[in-house]
Amino acid sequence: MKKIKIYVLILTFFFPFDLYPQEHRDYNWQLGNKSDHSFSEGIEMRFTTEGLLIDTFFRSLGFEYFNASISNTVGNLILYSNGCQIRDGNHQFIPGTNQLNPGPTDIEWCSYGYPVADGGFFIPFFGDSIVMLLHQREEVVEPPVQVINDTLFYTSVRKENNQYVLNEKSIRIVGDMLTDGNVKGVKATKPGAWWVLQGEKGTNKYNTVLLDSAKVDTIYSQFMGDSTIDGAAAGQASFSPDGTKYAKYAPRDDLFLFDFDRTTGTLSNFRRIHVADSGLIGGLSFSPNSRFLYVSAQVDLYQFDTWAEDIQDSRIHIGHYDGHLDPFPTTFYHMQLGPDCRIYMNSNNGGYSWHVIHEPDQKGLDCQFEQHGIQFPVSTSITMPNFPNYRLDIGPVCNPNFINAVGEIPIDDLPLYPNPTNGPLWIMLPEATNLKSNAFIEILDITGSVRIKKQINDSELFTVGLEELDNGIYIVLFKSTDKLYSRKVVKM
Repeated sequence: MKKIKIYVLILTFFFPFDLYPQEHRDYNWQLGNKSDHSFSEGIEMRFTTEGLLIDTFFRSLGFEYFNASISNTVGNLILYSNGCQIRDGNHQFIPGTNQLNPGPTDIEWCSYGYPVADGGFFIPFFGDSIVMLLHQREEVVEPPVQVINDTLFYTSVRKENNQYVLNEKSIRIVGDMLTDGNVKGVKATKPGAWWVLQGEKGTNKYNTVLLDSAKVDTIYSQFMGDSTIDGAAAGQASFSPDGTKYAKYAPRDDLFLFDFDRTTGTLSNFRRIHVADSGLIGGLSFSPNSRFLYVSAQVDLYQFDTWAEDIQDSRIHIGHYDGHLDPFPTTFYHMQLGPDCRIYMNSNNGGYSWHVIHEPDQKGLDCQFEQHGIQFPVSTSITMPNFPNYRLDIGPVCNPNFINAVGEIPIDDLPLYPNPTNGPLWIMLPEATNLKSNAFIEILDITGSVRIKKQINDSELFTVGLEELDNGIYIVLFKSTDKLYSRKVVKM
């Protein structure tokens, strides 16, 4: 199987790229932590005619769970948000768009990014002259102390003189005990209109919102299926690419599958499907042809055939977590279908790699699931973009003619001593490193936070003082353009 383990992935095409609809709105994925220093920690993953390009760059805005972005019809980034503010395609802050979800969570988390996974997405109107961001707020309430998502807002920006300015900010759409995240949308059959579905916590109530002409047109509630046990922070929801199905999964609730009517916005034909008896987190994604539904249950990945007479009986075990660390366990979490017809899956621990389903339209193991199949030069953070199907009713959901030509970035043990240590740490640099000016040493704590980061000098033996660190276990990483080494070290 071909791997996708390179810093810049070069892709070729059997057919001209422009045969596919010019709705490349999901062709720029913003990832990574904020850059606390002059070196790059932001990541931009771009699907282009030249290939899948993964760039690192300086960005003062980082991502935690919330991740929304949108490009124009030809694939140029125009807006993105980490749930705390909105920036334009030139990575400039749009004045007035900070504190999108006002409250204590914003104050506590927005130096990093908002902590609501699948908490929002962008919808364009009037040829991108107005773009709406759906976003969900998290609150801490008492007594008793509990974390809830209490409001779904929208904020819109408008284009003036080729720049975006704030139009409306944090306008309440619905509010109550909402499911955590699960903010999903799909095109309505009415041209230019969108349905947004937002479930409520502990019930079987779904708030159904019709957005048309950059405003809220209709809001109504429907009750369908079983009640959720709690929120869905540990899971994920998704519309099928053809818009006919809606699914959501959380380990305590199991898999819920509905039919969906894009004309009326109504759910029907509820099915509850058992996934696995283990796992505390998970995610899901439909295949491009809308037939197969992939569900991750922390350490296992399953495929369900939604065309089967007995969907439960169609379950196929696709893979089990292989124990890989980079530097933390790369267990299975959220998924997103890419414009190249692959499904990408992250880990709830963040890290330097994602898993890939290369052929998701194929049944069973022919789907070619590859663990840690794409590697990044820096940590991606705990984030996965949230995109609806912008190409529905226009053409294919994705371009199946992306073919990957690949190479690898090795991850090897890093020679260092002494270990354990109560003083300086000496690190033997890899002999194959030619670009030491572009190489760094990072020391991470067990939460994945970078505690020390230093640029490599020209010596072959590099020393790092650990005096500022508490006693404990740390991960030492060596990173350059073409190398990635790691090693655990104990500070005594």
